[in-house]
Amino acid sequence: MKCLTLLILCASLLLVACGDERVDDDDSGADDDDTAGDDDTAGDDDSAAGDDDSAAGDDDTSAGGDDVGSTSGSDDLGCKQNYNPVDVWSFELGASEAITVSVDTIAADTAFDPALSVLDGTDLSSTHLADNDESFDCTFVPPEFRCPQAQLTMGPGTFAVVVLSYGSCSGTVAEYQLAVRSGPSSPVPVTLIQDDVVPPQ
Repeated sequence: MKCLTLLILCASLLLVACGDERVDDDDSGADDDDTAGDDDTAGDDDSAAGDDDSAAGDDDTSAGGDDVGSTSGSDDLGCKQNYNPVDVWSFELGASEAITVSVDTIAADTAFDPALSVLDGTDLSSTHLADNDESFDCTFVPPEFRCPQAQLTMGPGTFAVVVLSYGSCSGTVAEYQLAVRSGPSSPVPVTLIQDDVVPPQ
């Protein structure tokens, strides 16, 4: 009888001990979950990733660079005798504003005779609001002629500037800088929407 009582007591102690161990394991497992919860440190990584996203946002802004959402646009055109494609840039105005649009050359060996058209819309068939060919001396002077500038009051809406070459090239490539300004000097962002396209005849 004592042996049976002792056996039952040992079994009970063993069961309690094992039960405690399981509870401790669960607790440590819960702690592991908490540690995994500390991969709410992963939450910190998310924040850092958020920071990376912000940086990527900055990259997007800089990626905007010259072609997308920049305050001025630089690009190039071919400069051949019988083939002169155009570039089309868009910009937006929230209200009626006095706007100045100009195109200038950016290097001596790529200087050319540029021209521009301002359109009431972003399609090449849109109404021409202004056209210009000769207004000021280019920074890098082409073999002949001058650089264009147009001044007009326009907006609100989305508009386009077409940049084209009238030839007189120093080389086979025509590099330029487009600037759109509101008032005397406030830059208006521009976006290149068509690159080296042949305009409709």
